[in-house]
Amino acid sequence: AGEVQSSPLLNYFGVQRFGVARANTHIAGKFLIKRDFEGMVRSILCTPGEYEAQELLDARAELVDSLTPTEKIIDAFTKDLHYERVVMYELIKQPGEFKRAVSRISPRILTLMVYSYQSYLFNRMLSMRVKNGLSHVIPEPGDFLIALDETHSGRDSWIYVTESTLEERRQQVSKMEYALALQSPGYATRLPPTKQSEILKEILRTEGISFKDFRDPQMRSLDAPGGLHRTSISLFDWEASIKDEGLLVKFNLSRTMKNLMPSMRK
Repeated sequence: AGEVQSSPLLNYFGVQRFGVARANTHIAGKFLIKRDFEGMVRSILCTPGEYEAQELLDARAELVDSLTPTEKIIDAFTKDLHYERVVMYELIKQPGEFKRAVSRISPRILTLMVYSYQSYLFNRMLSMRVKNGLSHVIPEPGDFLIALDETHSGRDSWIYVTESTLEERRQQVSKMEYALALQSPGYATRLPPTKQSEILKEILRTEGISFKDFRDPQMRSLDAPGGLHRTSISLFDWEASIKDEGLLVKFNLSRTMKNLMPSMRK
């Protein structure tokens, strides 16, 4: 317990960012930034959930071949699957008009899907950073830091680590004034010549995407500049006890962990 408490943990985005019942929100987000609206519709309508009722699973299977919904198929989708139903009603009126159907989804939901994909890319980047022997706590030249105890809303809340400022920046991290952060990629993401940038380039290559894919001034819900997210979290006020049900662990996160991905717009 003491070792866990004293060692900062990898600050991955959790499963709720990707979908608890069906972890495919990030997949829909990737289709959106690639403007593959048919693929996006297929991902939300046809991907089965592990605990879904058989009637719903059968309805999803019917949609796989043609993405042609019927009233019977829509009735199998429960009322809580609101935006899926919205898309299907639009496709009944305008068959094959996938972009039009997607545009009927709330912009807030579409933005969350794009954020989910950005979070997936961040998680991949953090894993690859550690696998490549780089620290998830101690910065290297070319890394970004974000200020703690601040609301992260723009350029004034992050700084860039250079060879000449390396020791000073590491001391600021040690004093918990700043924390190491990685990019959540978007159209405004910077790529300084560093090992970390090479990791991100490799991820972009394997995903078949570029920063410009996140730019869409016409469809603002898909327009994503990107930002930064902390690479580690520390646990405070740690308590561990044995109960009849098993091990009970209680802890607090510092309030500085409650930051969102800051914009990196100029």
